[in-house]
Amino acid sequence: MRKIFLDEYVPQVWKLYLEQAEEAVKDGALSNKIKELIAMGVAIAAHCEPCVKIHIRRAIKVGATAKEIAEVVGVVVMLCGGTAEIWARRVVENEIKELRID
Repeated sequence: MRKIFLDEYVPQVWKLYLEQAEEAVKDGALSNKIKELIAMGVAIAAHCEPCVKIHIRRAIKVGATAKEIAEVVGVVVMLCGGTAEIWARRVVENEIKELRID
């Protein structure tokens, strides 16, 4: 992985962020898959395209289906309205098509 701005100038902050992010999605009362789907939903609501892509890929890697991803998108749209639907449709559909999952 190439160095990013934070890694170059405040490496301890970046290291702690990555450790916290890894710990937050470990299996616990909720499975890693559910936590990745939640993270994807939050990323959609925040309009963070790179975050959505990362969490879709991670969710799929641990067994999420296109149907599960679509249901999470539906919940985000219910809470965030039309702007989430328009934005998520483009990002999520493209990512699912690119990864070719059903």
